Amino acid sequence: MGLINNKPKDFYDKGVINKNMNNTYIALISKKKDYSHPKDFRPISLTTSIYKIIAKTLSNRLKTTLPDTISGKQLAFVKNRQITDAILMANEAVDYWKVKKIKGFILKLDIEKAFDNLNWDFIDFVLEKKNFPNLWRKWIKGCISNVTYSVIVNGRPQGRIKANRGLRQGDPLSPFLFVIAMDYLSRLLSHLESSGAIKGVSLNSNCNISHILFAYDILLFIEDNDCFLNNLRMALSLFERASGLKINLLKSALVPVNVSLNRAKECASFWGNNGSEGSYLINWTKVFKSKEEGGLGISRLHVTNKALLSKWLWCYLSEPNALWRRLIQCKYKGNYPGDIPSNISSSTSKAPWRSIIDNIDWFKSNQSWELNNGDQISFWYSNWSQEGHLSTAYPRLFALTLGKEISVKDAWNTFDNQWNIIFRRELNDRERCKWAKILEILPTPRSNRRSSKPTWTPDSNNSFSIASAKVLISRQLDQSPRDPRAKLLEIIWKSTIPMKIKFFMWCLIQRRINTMEVIQQRMPNIPLQPNCVSKNSSQDEPISKSLPPSASTTSNASPTQTFVPTHPEKVVTTKAGRRKLPPNDPIVPIDGISFHSEDCVHK
Repeated sequence: MGLINNKPKDFYDKGVINKNMNNTYIALISKKKDYSHPKDFRPISLTTSIYKIIAKTLSNRLKTTLPDTISGKQLAFVKNRQITDAILMANEAVDYWKVKKIKGFILKLDIEKAFDNLNWDFIDFVLEKKNFPNLWRKWIKGCISNVTYSVIVNGRPQGRIKANRGLRQGDPLSPFLFVIAMDYLSRLLSHLESSGAIKGVSLNSNCNISHILFAYDILLFIEDNDCFLNNLRMALSLFERASGLKINLLKSALVPVNVSLNRAKECASFWGNNGSEGSYLINWTKVFKSKEEGGLGISRLHVTNKALLSKWLWCYLSEPNALWRRLIQCKYKGNYPGDIPSNISSSTSKAPWRSIIDNIDWFKSNQSWELNNGDQISFWYSNWSQEGHLSTAYPRLFALTLGKEISVKDAWNTFDNQWNIIFRRELNDRERCKWAKILEILPTPRSNRRSSKPTWTPDSNNSFSIASAKVLISRQLDQSPRDPRAKLLEIIWKSTIPMKIKFFMWCLIQRRINTMEVIQQRMPNIPLQPNCVSKNSSQDEPISKSLPPSASTTSNASPTQTFVPTHPEKVVTTKAGRRKLPPNDPIVPIDGISFHSEDCVHK
């Protein structure tokens, strides 16, 4: 134990790790049965526990600095950034080019063997430029440069290979160091763009996007100009020589926009539906209901899509400094704080934002604000008062006001503690009464530095979630009464029996098991063989008379005991109502209960 405690301390003081502690074992996992080349194996790196402790400690501290030091155009491995943002930005950028009829190219570049080729000196150079302390640089260099590899052959490590570059797969530090190295390329491209050497998607002077980075991939936007293309090629060549990272041309792609070569094609139907509709045992409306209401809780596709699109609206309000939000603001000219741009006349029908704002009325009806200082809230447009949106509740006063884009913070006069709203003319008696009513219901902004915060009213925590949105949408779509058997179903879903048995019981309660009776109702023209009836019994007799009783039944029953036919729903009630089920045998035999032959599953 003392050895483990001393090693991290020695590393902290000297920045050097013993070679034995930093040795990496490589296990080769074959990709296929017939292997004959090294490429047929997948190498798995195994590091020592002491190194993992050191690397994990450093990575936990390093990742907290990334949001402040990494460009906003890097959307991977940085806290509070999502790769999905790149999807929206890329689509909106292409849409802008198409609307403005600007010719350009989109380059999707893949880094070849990203971790393996990264130069150690380049990492140290970038850390120095980012003003990392010398001690930190010494720690990082000690972790990545003093590395040896041993290949496990037949269960034993063989030899030692000294590395001279690259980061290890599975090392907690590797993804963060790679992001820091790629930030050099991002800064280089931004510098070329600001100097006019290259030109990407330029909405205005405050919103220019030439590239987006996500993990090991780069998405470049560049206008169709020989000078721009040559400068971009030289920049990529410079970065390759400095960092050691090469572009994999085989996995890269170039997509023209408004250029003569148009390689975009319409996709065929993914599912290949032949137009025929199947027959379902249970109505989909019932299946889509939540489990509490008697259904299976399966989400409708359009409900899930609406909830996911609403997430973008929530992120627009809760992420004021996000790069993708600036792009939307610049493109659609969102002129005032707190409001979501809904004027999309400057877009094509395929712009993602057009689909997103289709839900804006529903979203605003369920979204409110935590007032604080009111800096992010629009006085007229945002839902922040008891009356909802003041522009909708009082359209006449809204039409008379001069500052329709004013925020709550700017509308509140902190010196006089009153609202400073200017109208085009003096209000008449009726209008003054309405204005007085507004003043009575409006909350007072706080004189603090806390910014306004959006809230989601359907959720008890006031925080938006996909799950809460789906529940709300489903309830609004389904106004049918609650299933009277919901309480029974609740007992089933909460029981410890296997899920497939729960589903069988659910179908049994709905009377939709493929029994002979159900099959004959669905397909009356198909002759059925009554497999559940023995040759010496009729269809109406209980199945228990033709089948041997279970061991648990015979142990407690006399030879003359009569088995009483019982309805399937009673079977489920009895079975699910048992509180103590054996942990290894959840399917407990029920004594004295049997099925009619018509309730037997038809095979």
